[in-house]
Amino acid sequence: MENARTDIHGASAPSMRVRAGMFIACAALAGPSLFVALLALGLAKAVAGAGTAALLFLVAILMRSMLPSTLSRSSNSQRVLLVLFLVLSGAAAYRLGHMSVYMLDATNKDFVFNPMGRELPDEVMNKPFFLKHNCFTCYIVAAHLAGEGCENIYSQDFYRDAKTPTPIHQTIGDVLNIDRYQYPPPFLVLPKALMMLGHDFFQLRTFWFAINIVMFCITAIAYANWLGGPRFSAHWLPLPMVLLATTTLSAIEIGNVHFLIITLSLLSMLLLEQGRYVSGGAVLGYCAAGKIFPGVLLAYLVFARRWKAAAATGLAMIGYVLITLAIFGTKPFSAFVESQLPRLASGEAFSFAFEVLRPLALNLSVMGIPHRLSKLGLLGGLDPAATAKIMIWVFTLILLALVAAAGTRSAKTSGSAEAGEPSPANRRHLVLIWFALLTLGQMRSPFLPWGYGNVINLWLISTLLAMTGGSIIRILPLVVLWAVCQFAIPLPFGPPTVMFDLAYVLVVVVAMLVLCITLTLRRSPILDS
Repeated sequence: MENARTDIHGASAPSMRVRAGMFIACAALAGPSLFVALLALGLAKAVAGAGTAALLFLVAILMRSMLPSTLSRSSNSQRVLLVLFLVLSGAAAYRLGHMSVYMLDATNKDFVFNPMGRELPDEVMNKPFFLKHNCFTCYIVAAHLAGEGCENIYSQDFYRDAKTPTPIHQTIGDVLNIDRYQYPPPFLVLPKALMMLGHDFFQLRTFWFAINIVMFCITAIAYANWLGGPRFSAHWLPLPMVLLATTTLSAIEIGNVHFLIITLSLLSMLLLEQGRYVSGGAVLGYCAAGKIFPGVLLAYLVFARRWKAAAATGLAMIGYVLITLAIFGTKPFSAFVESQLPRLASGEAFSFAFEVLRPLALNLSVMGIPHRLSKLGLLGGLDPAATAKIMIWVFTLILLALVAAAGTRSAKTSGSAEAGEPSPANRRHLVLIWFALLTLGQMRSPFLPWGYGNVINLWLISTLLAMTGGSIIRILPLVVLWAVCQFAIPLPFGPPTVMFDLAYVLVVVVAMLVLCITLTLRRSPILDS
């Protein structure tokens, strides 16, 4: 009996240490954003701290089955992997904690996450972009304008240099620049729902920061648990690796919804795969209706013959259109059809992305390739604008073919919630397909900025790393690609010329295209060693 007790205690002690370490790491990543969100409500620091601890403890109870309790193998390599996870989480938590001061107080520019690149001869490239740029501004302004019955919420006259400033303009003042709204009307459902929490813009901005961080942590944890099971594994590494990256932090700071849309799109696929059609369809339906490019996952569901999942998503999209009509009326839709759609079709909506050097250097879109080649003197005598239009439609056809091939193959070979639980190998295969298709889908946009466009690139690369065996030959290229994607533009290294940045981003675009197309066409998953 004494030996039995010793065995029991000997087995349980590591379990408690692993789970405690994992909880502390996850709490450190999500804690700063929750803390400043509570401070934004006007709570004292002590009360906000206690509230943050209580919230994290509640989430830990609800998600306790997802936190690993043991190492997957009793080996030194697994212990090293756990230490690496904890170190990366600590580094990411530090960077997020530093940024959270600025996310609470936008006037405190000392805490702006403003990665400095090398000095370049072009003034636009050297502009201190992160000091004032904020995408979240236009979401709240557009929702306010639509609620007031504005005839055309897509008119530039209502945003940065508004002829008739809204109360939101007056609140923001010159602290931040107000961006221009570009999204379909159903997108407005989310900022309108957020505005129900309050009308102070800076308070909402802090809430937005917390929502992005918490939702990403929940999704990354859910994927780690689904792929790796109840034991600690390399599938936990994407959680700190994505949040640690410079490009991710810049995307979070400017408040662009792309980070959240990527997170929600991937969360929805996991929910749908587990047979949670109402919640999964509602989440993916919003992403597709509000941001368009996640619709590539809906097309995949159709080709994969996941009829319940596809129907739930389609019905949700219709529901969001009806909700938008009920809240805002028909004017946003009329303005979108009459004003925004023609500008999108002609490329006028994102003409700056090809005319101004900085956005061109930042553009990860397929449509930016000919313009980039032209600047580098590699396009010959071809017109970059005409070439871009041809290239984007050729890419669209290729993307549809890839979606059809991946979906049809999944319908034949992989398990699903409608046909049995997928095997661990098929789970890895499905995840890689979802990531690859969503990455290719976002590259169909005319303008995909380097900062938030790289979020899913980093997530995909780190997920691949977790699935790849221990051979340095297989790991090193992925580590290098992760490092390449995490730097900010202008780059902190290289010759003092804009051409280097243009070429650098072009290499990343081509690398991600090759990687994602390869993953989509693979018939077998990349297995763990």
